[in-house]
Amino acid sequence: MKNVLIVGENIKEINKLRRVFGFEFKVSATNSPDNAVNILQSKTNDLVIYHTGADLNLLFNFYADLRRSSATKSIPLLVIAAPEILKALNETIEMANTAVIADNLGEEEMSGVINSMLG
Repeated sequence: MKNVLIVGENIKEINKLRRVFGFEFKVSATNSPDNAVNILQSKTNDLVIYHTGADLNLLFNFYADLRRSSATKSIPLLVIAAPEILKALNETIEMANTAVIADNLGEEEMSGVINSMLG
């Protein structure tokens, strides 16, 4: 079973994602991006799912910390964002080993993206 860490700024969104992925993956979660990096350095994870809100600085700081550490730099990252934020992310930045999807994507499509990232 693959290990997935869900990081999000909103507890409701974290809980929703836990319900979606809790059957196929071993899921852990945190609402603190700083705590997420510590978790990732101490526990093996196959994928990080980051549900971002409007404050993209939290996402960018998390991404920089994630890729800076040799222990976490190659972990795939799935960023889930509202459509208006998704557009800005896709048009302005490039993140290595990262997929960015809309938060209104269905569970089946989201699972497809995750399975393609995990190979």
